[in-house]
Amino acid sequence: MLTQAAVMVNLLGKRNAPVELSSLPCALQYPHAKVHIYGKADSRIGRKMGHVTVVGNSMEECWQQAHAAAAAIEI
Repeated sequence: MLTQAAVMVNLLGKRNAPVELSSLPCALQYPHAKVHIYGKADSRIGRKMGHVTVVGNSMEECWQQAHAAAAAIEI
């Protein structure tokens, strides 16, 4: 590994509707979070729509930032 810790959190659809990414800027406030959106046109409940990856020096720090960034995104 090139870093001490890494965490990936899946972004799952929360409703059956066209994709709306207006909440994306909220997730980008976390400097180490990398947001990957898969470009699907429609969201369905439980459908994997993307993921958030955070790398850093501690698992706890990565976990907190990845989950906070993921929670900020409504897909």
